[in-house]
Amino acid sequence: MYVLWITFAILIIFLFVMPKKLTWRENILAIPVVSYCAWIAHFLIAVKLDFVDFGPTK
Repeated sequence: MYVLWITFAILIIFLFVMPKKLTWRENILAIPVVSYCAWIAHFLIAVKLDFVDFGPTK
């Protein structure tokens, strides 16, 4: 679990330190949009299409 939080912290630091031409508002709005797309991709690929094995089904 610590790896997850450390990765999250590093990504947030990169988000605010990395030079870019986005405003703060665009930056804050981009996070939920990308997260939503990742969640949908995970749902379609791993759950519906069953391309990822999550372990034995009971």
